[in-house]
Amino acid sequence: MLRLHANGRRATRGVTLVEAAVGISLLGIVLAVFLPTFVRNLRSSKLDEPSELLQQLADGVQAYYPDQECLPPRAAAPEAPSDELVEVDFQHEETPGAETWAALGFAPARPIRYRYEFIPHVEGCGVRVAPGEVLVTLRATGDLDDDGIESTWVRELTLEEGTGRLVDIGVLRVDDRVE
Repeated sequence: MLRLHANGRRATRGVTLVEAAVGISLLGIVLAVFLPTFVRNLRSSKLDEPSELLQQLADGVQAYYPDQECLPPRAAAPEAPSDELVEVDFQHEETPGAETWAALGFAPARPIRYRYEFIPHVEGCGVRVAPGEVLVTLRATGDLDDDGIESTWVRELTLEEGTGRLVDIGVLRVDDRVE
């Protein structure tokens, strides 16, 4: 039914207290369901980056080494980890260790938060170590919440006995995973 004011204009109806309470309740339910999932996905994406990129780096080292039993020089980039995503062109001439990153084919296709290091324990060509002894360490460090405490992810590679192939020593080691 249409109501008219004394001046002949149509009356507008506002939101009742009950309607407002129902709307706020529905918003609360939606946030209660989806916010924890969103936060969990955000956190896991921060924690997935180093393991994925260290695997990519390990694959690059394993592909590079067999040709001449050579290892490129030590490299670390970017200068420092970030709590925000940062675009880094690892193979750009101004990036520290660009030649090493290029030789290993390491070029993350997405922004990163961690600092990555390639640490050969013996540099040059014709390098060999006893099976089980660390030949290369790959490390990612990050300070995800900017509190000065860094998470560290480490993979170590050695020569496989008999084949001379580079292989992982054990599993991915993580210190202070969530700081």
